[in-house]
Amino acid sequence: MVGASETNRRFVVTGATGYLGPWLAREIVHEFGPKSLTCLIAKVLPPIERKSLAYLQRLGVECLECDLMKRPVLPLSLPGVDVLIHMAANTRTDLPERDLQVNTVGTTNLIETFSDSLRGKRLLLTSTSAAVDRDRAPREPLREDSPARPRTAYGRTKLKAEAIVREKAGQYGFDYTIVRLTTLYGPGMRGGLFRVLADWASQGRFLGRINWPGRASFIFVEDAARIVTWFSYAEAGRNRIYFMTSGETYTIGKLAEAISAARANGQSTVRLPGWVWRAVQRLIWLPGINQLVPWRLANVLDDSLLCDSSRMQAVYPGRLTALDAGLSRTFGKSASEDEIDRALA
Repeated sequence: MVGASETNRRFVVTGATGYLGPWLAREIVHEFGPKSLTCLIAKVLPPIERKSLAYLQRLGVECLECDLMKRPVLPLSLPGVDVLIHMAANTRTDLPERDLQVNTVGTTNLIETFSDSLRGKRLLLTSTSAAVDRDRAPREPLREDSPARPRTAYGRTKLKAEAIVREKAGQYGFDYTIVRLTTLYGPGMRGGLFRVLADWASQGRFLGRINWPGRASFIFVEDAARIVTWFSYAEAGRNRIYFMTSGETYTIGKLAEAISAARANGQSTVRLPGWVWRAVQRLIWLPGINQLVPWRLANVLDDSLLCDSSRMQAVYPGRLTALDAGLSRTFGKSASEDEIDRALA
């Protein structure tokens, strides 16, 4: 229940046409009403994001064109803001840092545009587990205070964006929350690990039947939207960093089995012996070789991006969706055949 003093809270969100964005917008509108939300939208959008924009407009929220690579990012007057949620980013892990400047320069330009109007307010940045990552074989899950050793340009730019937010918070007097996302899954997935595993299952690919030993962290997209909304104004989020995961632990092989079962096209699993996987896991971290192994491949071979979410779960009051329930909503008989309807139902 929203108290009377909270009903006028004003949210400004970037990246609202991405996968998480429409879910977040729906959550904010449900809690605070459509007048509470302004979405800053890129002028040029791919087709799937144009569908998301149409959905935002159906919600009745204000959508303003912006360009994060210019300063100011908005050509006209600024919308009122109590909470600025910055999700816009280039998430490609195969690009060099020079092609990912929207993650760093864009973050600076956004904050500089709002500058003093953020004083006493909150900025929430969605970051990524790739901003922490590792430079050696994993022995335990990543935690918020783990040394940052990003192996991709994407991870490095998001780590820099975190530093920019903390620096600018001191300069302009706002509070920040940094939420490090792990793998999102759910209806309408546009890519990522779960989408790849689902595609392999539907195509009967051999790669989708292997008992991959690596473990990765994940969270259902609707839960992620609720968590971001709550942390954006909760006292527990003030000037804190959190990993966001469901807390469940599955190997990639078990995830592939579960996805295949949810799609009702269960396949037999090809089980390589443990000694083979242990040898491969040692091999991929040998000097020189670790520079040749594709980053995404390494993450299904070991626990490189397994994250500990105990800090988040100690304070977040909501319930989280278990994997079987999330997969049922994603692939089950009740799921709509239309991707965008399924994603935004």
